[in-house]
Amino acid sequence: MNPFSQVQEVPMIHSEDSRYIRNHEYSRTSGIPQVHAPSTPLIYDSDKISHKDAMVATHVFQEGDFACRNFFEKVDMDYFKTSVKPRDWNYSMRRGAQQILPFLYLGPSSVLKDLNFLQENGFTLLLAVRSRQSALARLVSGELPAKHLGIEADYIDVTDSQELIAAFPRAIRRINDHLASPEPGKEGTWPPKKIFVFCESGNERSAMVVIAYVMVMFNLDLACATNMVQQRRFSISMEEKARQLMMNFESILVAMRDVEDTRRTVAVTRPMAVSKKRSRSDLHDDMRDDDDMDIDESDESLTPNRRPLAPFKDR
Repeated sequence: MNPFSQVQEVPMIHSEDSRYIRNHEYSRTSGIPQVHAPSTPLIYDSDKISHKDAMVATHVFQEGDFACRNFFEKVDMDYFKTSVKPRDWNYSMRRGAQQILPFLYLGPSSVLKDLNFLQENGFTLLLAVRSRQSALARLVSGELPAKHLGIEADYIDVTDSQELIAAFPRAIRRINDHLASPEPGKEGTWPPKKIFVFCESGNERSAMVVIAYVMVMFNLDLACATNMVQQRRFSISMEEKARQLMMNFESILVAMRDVEDTRRTVAVTRPMAVSKKRSRSDLHDDMRDDDDMDIDESDESLTPNRRPLAPFKDR
């Protein structure tokens, strides 16, 4: 289907008894086709969307935006292998946590009640993504199980989805700072550092954070990143308003990548500037060239008629 709508020109009706006649043909419409952007589906065809493992080349952002300096030298890149195979999904799995990356899990806050699961999987950071109302009521928090297991707990508190978009860089940087920290992590497990990102359901705010993380670290667009996460946790959901905000975040990432790519290109290709004093003869030659380029603006043959053409004139 052609995305451009057909625009029909409707000529203006002009009466022969009118005191005026038109100077040119025109229509009611501007003739500019209207573009209709197709909406992004919430469920993606995994057979048609592919991605590669994260690497230094895919993270085209300035150091400090989403990761600390020398992040890729401090972290084992096997952490970012996408070889985690999705399991056949059943309805009861929504109550559990799913492995998105070797070090990154996503699920609901109810998982925190299963201390054996947290300990056996070797989690080292419990990251809550919650509303400020839940924070005040202490309904969604990993502090108690983290204290019991001797691991870290943190949180991202937001009022709504729009505020969550602004908190994405902080959430992504928190995950990466934990991976790059000097603490050795859990012995006897691989990877030694694991992060559980959760919200009330594990399908909304926390899922948006994980999708944003995948977009940044794997250089993926929204569709591919959502596909990658949804293959592993099929129950994630995104309302239309949240999806539009995620698309805005995608646009911001594109702009940030373009700016950083330009900065790196200029830094590599910028030639050394060589300065010299200009002699009197050089200045004299420049003035003579300027005289040759002068144009008599009073010559009407060289100056276009800037007066607009009136749509009508008297008979």
